Amino acid sequence: MDMSEEIELIPTRIGFWKLEKKLGGGSYGSVYLARHMIFSNKKRAVKVIPKNKKGKTFFTEKEAGKRLRHPRIIQLYKTDEDEANFYLFFEYFEGVDLMTYMRKMRDECFSEEEARLIVGQVMDALVYAHSQGVSHRDIKVDNIMINPYTLQVKLLDWGLSHVWDETDLGEGFCGSFGYMAPEVATPGTIYNSTLTDSFSLGCLFFELIVGELPFPKDRVDCVQSGYEHPEPK
Repeated sequence: MDMSEEIELIPTRIGFWKLEKKLGGGSYGSVYLARHMIFSNKKRAVKVIPKNKKGKTFFTEKEAGKRLRHPRIIQLYKTDEDEANFYLFFEYFEGVDLMTYMRKMRDECFSEEEARLIVGQVMDALVYAHSQGVSHRDIKVDNIMINPYTLQVKLLDWGLSHVWDETDLGEGFCGSFGYMAPEVATPGTIYNSTLTDSFSLGCLFFELIVGELPFPKDRVDCVQSGYEHPEPK
């Protein structure tokens, strides 16, 4: 779908909210900055998921959002839908995603102290989420927002999360290579989804300090074999 086709499917307003500009997007939908038409100081980040795409992620993220209220997690305020799209209204956070921020850094990596500060915040978010019966299952730099001045971060995008009431055991291929635990990439495997979050967090910590992931992100055979340690440089 090209940009002209996408614009035709996206309304300029949803209720009292006016969509002002596109903030980003991916394979599951696009995110827009929305401003309230009466209380103009109120902003939201609205994720638009076309119903002909991955509608399941809407219901997963909606269910996760009902459970999660934490200062290190982007808050979901409300949801809506029409004939064409699902809408998720999120807290608007002043900042950029961590991947974009690292690309703009001169060395494309953080000091160990800075990395500990960032990972500690993500860990706090995950410990809380797990206590509420939610595993993220797609921890990566793309899904973390950062304030460049304070290094305050917030975790977002729970569309692939595992939401449970009795057990954190999950199944199904999901996540992103380079951060994905081997058991997630192995067909038919039932895995502990909280532990696979921890694996991804370790990969993120490595990436923040070194500037690259510890394992190849483009080889499914490498992931399924349990990874091999990279050759020293």
